[in-house]
Amino acid sequence: MGQYLYRQIDQVLEDCKQSPTHKPLLLRGARQVGKSSAVKHLSLKFEYYAEVNFESQQPACEFFQNGIDVKRIVLQLSLFLTFHFFAFINPICIGIINNLNND
Repeated sequence: MGQYLYRQIDQVLEDCKQSPTHKPLLLRGARQVGKSSAVKHLSLKFEYYAEVNFESQQPACEFFQNGIDVKRIVLQLSLFLTFHFFAFINPICIGIINNLNND
């Protein structure tokens, strides 16, 4: 990842990680202040890491259009990430899923 500039948010993120009741995080803020870098730096401390960028992955924004129901949003994000994981591993999955949806 190269050199990393520590930020004040790093301790907050670390505290969240250490909490026995940590939950999914939604990080918001001004552009170009290091949000993505801070999260990627934190991700190095986890065995598994998934990132959803709502700017580059616009369909994920739809998860929030029907209100903030955490269980529904987490389920939709899980399905979204699972689909994208398998699509990344095996591009043929996209064709199979598209064929199933067209039947």
